[in-house]
Amino acid sequence: MLRFRVLGAVEARCREDVVPMPPKVRRLMAAVLSRPNTVVGATDLIEAVWESAPPASARESLRIYVHRLNQALGASRVTTAASGYLLTVGDDELDSLEFERTVRHGRELIDRGDLTTGAATLGRGLRMWRGPAFAELQTLAVVREEATRLDELRLTVTEERFDAELTLGRHGEIVAELKPVALAHPLREKLRAQLMTALWGDGRQAEALAAYRDAAEFLARELGLDPGPELRDLQQRILRQETYPSRPRGSAPAVVPAQLAPPNSAFTGRARAARALDGLVAPGSPAPVAIVSGIAGVGKTALALDWAHRNVSRFPDGQLFADLRGYDRLAGPVAPHDLLGRFLRALGVNSEQIPADPDERAALYRSVLHPLRVLILLDNAASAAQVRPLLPGARGCRVVVTARPRLEDLLIEYGAAAVPLSPLDDREAVDLLAGVLGTPWVERERKDAERLARLCDGLPLALRLTAARLTSSRTGTLAELVAQLADRQRRLDLLSGEELQVRSGFELSCRDLPAPVTRAFRLLSLLDAPGGLAAWHLAALLDQPDLSEADALLDELVDAQLLQPLGVDCVGQRRFRFHDLVRLYAAERAEADEPEEERHAATLRAFGAMLALTAHADRAFRGEDIDEVQGTCARWLPGDHASLVPEPMLWLDAERLNLSAMVRQAARAGWSEPCWELTATGSMLRQRRGYQDDQLADYELALELCRREGNLRGTAALLLSHGGLHHQMGNLSLAAACASEAVDLYERLGDKRGHALALADSGVAHRVLADWEPALAAFERAFEIFEDLGDLASAAYVLFHLGALHLRRDHFGEAQAAAERGLALLPPGIPELELHLRRTLGDSYLRQGRVEEAHDILTDVLASARARRDLFQEAEALLVLGETEVAAGRPAQGRATLTLALEQGRQLNGKNFEGRVHLALGHIVDGRHIEHLETAAEIFAAANAPAWHAKAMAALTTHRR
Repeated sequence: MLRFRVLGAVEARCREDVVPMPPKVRRLMAAVLSRPNTVVGATDLIEAVWESAPPASARESLRIYVHRLNQALGASRVTTAASGYLLTVGDDELDSLEFERTVRHGRELIDRGDLTTGAATLGRGLRMWRGPAFAELQTLAVVREEATRLDELRLTVTEERFDAELTLGRHGEIVAELKPVALAHPLREKLRAQLMTALWGDGRQAEALAAYRDAAEFLARELGLDPGPELRDLQQRILRQETYPSRPRGSAPAVVPAQLAPPNSAFTGRARAARALDGLVAPGSPAPVAIVSGIAGVGKTALALDWAHRNVSRFPDGQLFADLRGYDRLAGPVAPHDLLGRFLRALGVNSEQIPADPDERAALYRSVLHPLRVLILLDNAASAAQVRPLLPGARGCRVVVTARPRLEDLLIEYGAAAVPLSPLDDREAVDLLAGVLGTPWVERERKDAERLARLCDGLPLALRLTAARLTSSRTGTLAELVAQLADRQRRLDLLSGEELQVRSGFELSCRDLPAPVTRAFRLLSLLDAPGGLAAWHLAALLDQPDLSEADALLDELVDAQLLQPLGVDCVGQRRFRFHDLVRLYAAERAEADEPEEERHAATLRAFGAMLALTAHADRAFRGEDIDEVQGTCARWLPGDHASLVPEPMLWLDAERLNLSAMVRQAARAGWSEPCWELTATGSMLRQRRGYQDDQLADYELALELCRREGNLRGTAALLLSHGGLHHQMGNLSLAAACASEAVDLYERLGDKRGHALALADSGVAHRVLADWEPALAAFERAFEIFEDLGDLASAAYVLFHLGALHLRRDHFGEAQAAAERGLALLPPGIPELELHLRRTLGDSYLRQGRVEEAHDILTDVLASARARRDLFQEAEALLVLGETEVAAGRPAQGRATLTLALEQGRQLNGKNFEGRVHLALGHIVDGRHIEHLETAAEIFAAANAPAWHAKAMAALTTHRR
């Protein structure tokens, strides 16, 4: 079993053996382990791997290091996410998660009064530590916060364990263990107080007082401070031989209030949120208030009550609880003035002593609480104004507030801790179902339980309602309920009970929002956006080019907990998502409140914006749209659209999932024109980025729709743009078929430019199949058409392919001439095609023996490709550069360059390219050359690439002699 350890030196172990890995890979592992089960942004990972000096190609190289980490671990444990990478681990696989689970169990035992077992459990958790968290990697910026938190938690748990041991009367037993810990952390007065108490309880009063003097001298010398009140009070009581009190001094009510509502019996998960709340009771905690915020039904109250009940022993003077009814359908929010009166009476103040004036009443409330340690749980708050009068000034009191909005005023004014709550993950959701239905039932229908959890979007309220529906029916099954909930039109109807309804919670969240905000809410539901919604999506839906207006509306929806912020993507855009059930509700409202023609128009504007921005990215990257064709869809651009595409490839990374989702959405609607345009636009960008699987799925969907709808232009464009994709993926027969059909269709349509582009694709297909004469004829005819049209860029594009044909035929002088002519024809500002032609020129130099000239030009091409984040050009340049280094008598350097080319090719899913790299490696006689040549021959045979296969077989024959 694979286990990860961060409580000390960072390492992965398989069984008992440490998994070896290079330093950069280990730093990458530390970074993803610092946020287990959470996406870590690519920027943070780059900083972790390279620290202060990342290379220009760091984002692309990061993929390679992730691949190496997965290789070392023996499994694809680190996966790609929208804005970074994710390592998924269980509590039993990562020692920090296991430690925190053990601590929670130990605290629960102590809270129930089982001090002996609780202390032993905490001790078992502490023994998992082997040194400081993340050890020498604590200096990494991405790791630092988690390392500090874990080290702080270790000390807090250490203090809690000592507290339990002291309460059990084990003073003498723990002195030897306590003393070095207290000396190692001289600023933690809690530890010094525990040491004094242990010495005092063991009858060693003089040593206890000496421990006080040492602390006082250290604080005076280092900080110019006196010991705190706890240490001073303890010193005086030791001097007076008093009994150490079991509860803090100060007036307490005759009847200690214990107003907490019962905890939810099916509560589960929420470990991260519970840790955040634990910060309230950590020694020296600066935050007296925590705000648990989240969408309706997400389980805010359940979390707050579970945490409160587990921590009642920390508040011996009582617990106050109130439902502030911030979103009550029938009554308005509770007035703070009325609630202050109720709290004061619970704290022992007679009714006649409670002032009528609101300010005086709040002041009395703070005065009564001042000497006490009380927990105040304020549930379902509507606003900061409602909560503010109910906050105590006492250092020993703590407040937990649950609310839908984040109550940012309180975060700013009081330094409150923010505890945002998201829906349960799949495992937690299934655990909740098991808590209600029973584990045997859920285990019998485990797969359906997981589907049910996803259909309920991990929302605890929805899960409890569905479970209640099952238990009341007696004869129902999870599979039947899953089938019912799969109907999106009925799902919200099914998620309702006599008093609790998922839909009504969303209605109340929308109730007081301004009309522009609710319209934005409705229209956003029209888009499938798995990569996250951005301001430009909303701007297009509303037909408002000003992105600042869209930004403001998105912020209001976030404040209302109707949208979830996802952070900032790789090009600096803020991203948002709907919870699935919220989107269902928004779609209901859109269908009811927005005319059908406006819904369609808004959706088509969003599609048009994606088309326009993708085309802009393509032009920014490649120059002119040499091999792109355009249909009839209207483009829509927001204001300052150039700022959305600062780097074309990164923009594509950010919008990759959304682009494919729009293709699928257009296909479902039967809109063939936007469907094929979304698929074809920017297709070369996606190939350059290695997103061929996305393209292939989109292509097949769009092509089927265009054929069914009789859209000949769309069919031809798809065949044209994806012939190259099939070529790159090694599907050469399909590439040839696509090109041949595209030639016929464009000829029927009378589209000269499309016909010439299809002829060029046909020439490429024939070239790879070693049909030299048909390839040459196709290229020459395409070149003539482009010359007649005055399209010099496309003519240069054909010359690049013609140069490649001459290289394959070993006509190296003709290849050089084609490349030079192409560069002479090429208009300025088309960098991609320029790199193609220069690489062809360098390749022709190499084959003619002009090795140093080839090396110079290819080194420059490689640098330019990396600067442009063009993985395809980088891989091609690495291949020829590696061959050049071998030809120059530097086989070791050549092997390293070719190996990097091979890794790049695998990322790009280029089977034919992989075969060419193996062929090049096979010419380096190093003991593995025969294996490389055999692999190359197998790849070329499978791809039906006869010319390349013949080269591989000839090399095999030569080297086997």
